[in-house]
Amino acid sequence: MSIKIIRKTVPLVITFLVGLLMIGQWFLNVPSLDELATFLQQWGILIAAFAMGLGSVNIIIRSVHRIQKREGTDWLYAIWLLIVFFLFAITGIGFGPASSQYKYIFNTILQPLSATMYPATLFFLVSAIYRTFKIRTVEGGLFVIVSAIILLANAPIMSASLPFLVTLKSWIMDVELTAAYRAILLGIGLGAIMLGFRIIFGLETTHLGREEGT
Repeated sequence: MSIKIIRKTVPLVITFLVGLLMIGQWFLNVPSLDELATFLQQWGILIAAFAMGLGSVNIIIRSVHRIQKREGTDWLYAIWLLIVFFLFAITGIGFGPASSQYKYIFNTILQPLSATMYPATLFFLVSAIYRTFKIRTVEGGLFVIVSAIILLANAPIMSASLPFLVTLKSWIMDVELTAAYRAILLGIGLGAIMLGFRIIFGLETTHLGREEGT
C-alpha cells in the first residue's frame, strides 16, 4: 500500500502544489511566494541539467554497445557520434563555448551537416507538394490558388509585369495570414492552459510515465 501511494499519489500531490504555487506567484504580489517560486525554478534548471547529463551517458552506453556488436553499418555511425560528442565536450569544457576553437569545430562540422539535412528533405517536400496540390475539395482549390499567387508574386519577372500580384500578396499576408496565425496561437494558448489544469488536477498522468487513470 505504501509503495502504491509513493508511486501514484505523491507525484500528483507534488505536481498539484507546485502548480498552484506557480499560478499564485504569477497573479499575487507576495514576496515569499516569489522567493519560493524562484527557488523551485532554480531546482528545475538543475534537474534539467542532470537529465541532459543522464541522457548523454545513455547515448554513450548505447553507442558503445552498438560498436561492440558491429551489426550492420550502425556501429560506424556510433563511432562518429562518439568522436564528435567528446570533441565538442572536451573543447567546450576546456576552452569554453565562446572560444575560437569551439566556434571553429561548430562552423566546420555541425553547421555544414545541418545545412546538408535541408537539401536531403527536398524529395520529401516535392512529394508532399504534389499530393497537396491535387484539387479534390474546395479548400484544396483555395489552397492551390493562394499558393500560386504567393509564388508568382515572389518571382521578379511576374511582379514586374503584373504589379497587382504584389498588392494581392501583401493583402493575403497582412490580413488573411495574420488572422489565421492569431487563431492558431489562440488555440495553442487555450490548449496549453487546459493541459496545465489537467496536469495540476491529476487528470493527465502521461508526464509521470503512465497512462491516464493508472
